Amino acid sequence: MFNLSPGRCPAVPLWRRSAGLGELLPSSCERYFALPRPRYKPLVDHRVNESARTALLSSPSYSVARAHQESAQTERNTKRRDALNSGVHRFFLPMGLFFVVLFSSLSAAFAQEPRDRGADGSRDNGGLRIGDEIPEEFWNLSLTMLDPGQKLTTRSMRDYAESELLVLDFWSTWCGSCISSMKHGEALRNTYGDRLSLLLVTTQTANEVVSFSQKNDIVANTSLPLVINDAALRMFFRHKTLPHMVFIRNNKVLHIGGSESMNDALFGTALRGGKPQVNYYKDDFAFNKPLIGLGNIAANGPKLYNVLSGYRQDSAPVEGLLADSALGTKRVYYYNQPLLTLMLRALQKDAIPLNRVVFENTAYTLESINYHTRMGDKLPWLVKHSLCYESVAPLDANDSLLRENMADALERMLGIRFTLEDRRVKVLRLQSGGTLATSAGEESRPLFHVFDTYNRLPSSLPLIDPDSLTNGRYYPRQDTAKLTTEQLLTLIKEAGLRVVPDQAVMPVLVIKGRNYGTL
Repeated sequence: MFNLSPGRCPAVPLWRRSAGLGELLPSSCERYFALPRPRYKPLVDHRVNESARTALLSSPSYSVARAHQESAQTERNTKRRDALNSGVHRFFLPMGLFFVVLFSSLSAAFAQEPRDRGADGSRDNGGLRIGDEIPEEFWNLSLTMLDPGQKLTTRSMRDYAESELLVLDFWSTWCGSCISSMKHGEALRNTYGDRLSLLLVTTQTANEVVSFSQKNDIVANTSLPLVINDAALRMFFRHKTLPHMVFIRNNKVLHIGGSESMNDALFGTALRGGKPQVNYYKDDFAFNKPLIGLGNIAANGPKLYNVLSGYRQDSAPVEGLLADSALGTKRVYYYNQPLLTLMLRALQKDAIPLNRVVFENTAYTLESINYHTRMGDKLPWLVKHSLCYESVAPLDANDSLLRENMADALERMLGIRFTLEDRRVKVLRLQSGGTLATSAGEESRPLFHVFDTYNRLPSSLPLIDPDSLTNGRYYPRQDTAKLTTEQLLTLIKEAGLRVVPDQAVMPVLVIKGRNYGTL
């Protein structure tokens, strides 16, 4: 049970996870619905000094008043819960339910317009959004720079105020896609010359950057200006993930995106004075903005609903939960996720190999329910196939109820049934035999990596190793991610194993159509 603090109503993120557009969605994670309950923190009047505050909190009169307040709040919470649940702990009741399906035909490109600022993006805390005018304080900033000769210099942001297009590229040495995009930035700078100013911005120190450049030729050889020890620019453009790119033109924020923004078409459009037509713009705080606004609905009390929609333009793939103690609700959200991810979350399962998904009487395919690197670029796939699911439930709704209602919403809205079943299916089984061609060494890797890579392929039969024969066997070091099923099986055979057809009973995800409502 949550302990509610009277008069306090911030939306508290209980958990959140984000997957970048340039990376595969994680295949495993923590058990999301086992949520820690927040501890009560006493209300504090910040107008008093520290000693007075300590005396107040330790006084007997405060303890008595606090106990009465907690007792009254507990009684109010109980009445609210009973009214919401009507004796049965379910919240999908006709009187309190808004079933909304927002399947819309999304065009291949969207013009970007200014978005309303939330609490995380107001100018008061330095978060500028697309369409905002750049304040004078921004141009007055002093920057610590590392020049191409790796000497420290100081410049003013005003030195770049007259740039036809100014691009801030926030990066870090641990961000691989940031480093890769530097090469494209260098080429674009050479193409557009003085019309383009591109600054590489990091919070890391000069020593950290110089040390890293000794091991990385891209950073060592870049001619782009390097802003180091940044604490100011990142406050004007708040973000949680990297890469983070900001386009500024005519003293306004033109575009905010990730590494996908580092392309000639977008730069060319911006320099010609047009609005970038993109499938995605980056807002790391999009999870604070629900899919629908309920402020105009004439109803008292909490508004409980399920929403399922297509691709959301302003968010990376992200999932999490926010609690609102004032309304007594919590919002579970999954934005721009594959349908397979939504199904597995509803079934409380982290992952399942794609070769263990069975389709019956449905138009859905592996390509439409989950992304794989062999399908090409991730962003076009997300635009076409990803879904957003959002649910607002009573604050004390338990984990199993959230999952049950999520599964029910997916099945009813999409016209499908999905279950985990133990079935006898065709498999390939490993047996001893053959000639061992590779032994342990610096240029070899454990054979289990090949076994695992094979079972991640969407077109392969399940490969099983009931006798753990892959243990202690190796293959020549190479990039297995680009190998075909036949090439992977060849590596297994060269490790002294045979692959034989067989059948086995194993858990599979069965997706069945219901002959209506299928996307």
